[in-house]
Amino acid sequence: MPRSPLVAAVLGALLAICVAGAAALTLALTSSAPAAAPAVVPRPTPPSSSDDPEEEAEEDPGQRHSAGTSWPLRIDREIREELAGAVRRAGAPTDAADVAGGGTVYYGIIYGESEATDEFYVVAMLDRLHYWTKQGPGEWRYQGAYDARVCVPPVPAKMYASWGLSFSTSGPQQVCAG
Repeated sequence: MPRSPLVAAVLGALLAICVAGAAALTLALTSSAPAAAPAVVPRPTPPSSSDDPEEEAEEDPGQRHSAGTSWPLRIDREIREELAGAVRRAGAPTDAADVAGGGTVYYGIIYGESEATDEFYVVAMLDRLHYWTKQGPGEWRYQGAYDARVCVPPVPAKMYASWGLSFSTSGPQQVCAG
């Protein structure tokens, strides 16, 4: 049965209107959904493109920032191994030692008055949030695992901000006892 171009045009227009209406309805429903439980919006350091530590440097190693400055750092294999060692020394669950092989890891520094007073922080997203600290040139200390639905590791807010992390909650985010 032959169809006229006018019928095809009308059917095409009706189809376009239906698709546009469905898209508008979907957009309206998803934008008015209630806020979900507390969630961390991660923005980790991009994966390294090289194993050469010289190429990985983000800044001149001799450069110091003023005390209190928070700065994200790139994680490398050596630091991951040191973190896994801290887990073993603490006698913690072995799942935290998985940081040596993967996971999303946030690593940073808050500069002190000297290298001896610099504070280093690591939060790793593995099966749970795991947390480490280090003072100056000392050893890493494994601080424990946290459930982000309940609370977040007691990392200074400016370090979270340096990592580009924000918390999406309807109320204040609970910080875990540290």
